Amino acid sequence: MNKQWADVLAQSGTPLFISVRPNILDETEKQELHEILKVASKQEYHVIPVDWEETTCPEHWQDKDHDIDCKYQWFEETGLKFNPNTIRYQTFLSMTE
Repeated sequence: MNKQWADVLAQSGTPLFISVRPNILDETEKQELHEILKVASKQEYHVIPVDWEETTCPEHWQDKDHDIDCKYQWFEETGLKFNPNTIRYQTFLSMTE
């Protein structure tokens, strides 16, 4: 989940700050983190959630030209780990004049 969250922040152009306990990452994880930080530092991409009106945890992200299409899995099949009966609510956008 942490890797996915860091990746979506990097792809979206959102400022990304990482705090990692020393000696906890293996070499593969260090390389993955390096790649994520490289994407974040360039800020060449700006993906936005496509399904933000349908869920409280957007899983589908794209850039405006649809060149980048990212899908993330935030939930286990049974829901969140601490609650197997998670209810996902329909979100609504309130518009006022």
